[in-house]
Amino acid sequence: MKPFFGECGRRVQIGKGVIINNPGSLYLGNDCYISHYCYIQAKGNVTLENNVIVGPMSIIASSNHVFKNGVATHTGKSDSICIGEGTWCGGHVVITSGINIGGKSIIAAGAIVTKDIPNSKKAAGVPAKVIGDL
Repeated sequence: MKPFFGECGRRVQIGKGVIINNPGSLYLGNDCYISHYCYIQAKGNVTLENNVIVGPMSIIASSNHVFKNGVATHTGKSDSICIGEGTWCGGHVVITSGINIGGKSIIAAGAIVTKDIPNSKKAAGVPAKVIGDL
């Protein structure tokens, strides 16, 4: 799949059943691992820096529906997502558009990330909040 990505580093591993929409806007560093049954929607740019791990059944969605007259429309608004070097996202994590997760962070399983997470932090919950330092 390497030729289809915007960029693809060395030793990238992608598990069974992963769905990637708009792979030309997905940028993968070295030693990234995307576990089985993840969904990545890269309509806006999605960057996984070196040594990023994405746990099973996670969702990374770089666009969101636009509401018009109180109704969700088919048009979307895209915004980039960046997951910093050495970050581990547990299983069933959801990362919404426009999010930056700092390097060397841990996102707990089941978290829904709706705001930026700084470097070297642990975050958990719905919505995800920083719960400690690494």
